[in-house]
Amino acid sequence: MRALDDGSLWDLDPAAGAAASAQTALLLLPGAGGSAMDFALWPRHLARRFRVLAGHYGGTAADASVTGTAEALAEQVTRHVPQPLVVLGHSFGALIGYELAWRLQELRQPAVALYASAAFSPPQYSEIDLGVGTMTAETIVGLARDIGIPLPEEDRMHHEALRSARYALSLIDAYRYGSRPRPLDYPVTVLTARDDRVIPPSSAGRWAAMSRHPLISHSFPGGHDYLLHSIAPVARVLLAAHP
Repeated sequence: MRALDDGSLWDLDPAAGAAASAQTALLLLPGAGGSAMDFALWPRHLARRFRVLAGHYGGTAADASVTGTAEALAEQVTRHVPQPLVVLGHSFGALIGYELAWRLQELRQPAVALYASAAFSPPQYSEIDLGVGTMTAETIVGLARDIGIPLPEEDRMHHEALRSARYALSLIDAYRYGSRPRPLDYPVTVLTARDDRVIPPSSAGRWAAMSRHPLISHSFPGGHDYLLHSIAPVARVLLAAHP
């Protein structure tokens, strides 16, 4: 793994990434409390077809926002990723992924596909008000457990994950989609978990308004964190869609 520039974008398999300039790039965006390390094993399944990248959120700037985070990632992508780009975001990462995709489309350097995994649509996130700014650490821990954000037990890792979770949740609190529809010019694929108690699979249809193309969907066994255990089946979906 290798960080590019400011560390918001990571190349998970630098040797494979440099191998063929014509191959497709896959950008993986973690959920709240996650990091680029969540996707360390993905190159084993995809490196022959994709240059596998991952996003990493800073979690410190007081004036940060979903759109600001997406714009910073878009800058890194335009600088370091000449290949056609597929974006896959999990949970909160799907919201970042959509805003990144929209920014790239505005820059006339669009991605070729967006995959939204176990995530509300952007307008639904816009309706959420958690009140994270007034929550204690204990309350954040309880909320994180309720909505499936992993918090390691080891002190240092727990502190970092808690800080990252608070940061991401505060971005969701402040996010507003806006009144103007902003559909992407290419398909959106929704990946759902059949036993997800955080993001009901029935909400997947709300993503249809995020694209000018018919919505594509795939369902997998497991709960909200299914992606940690379903690399191979999700990889098969990606490989079939982007031969």
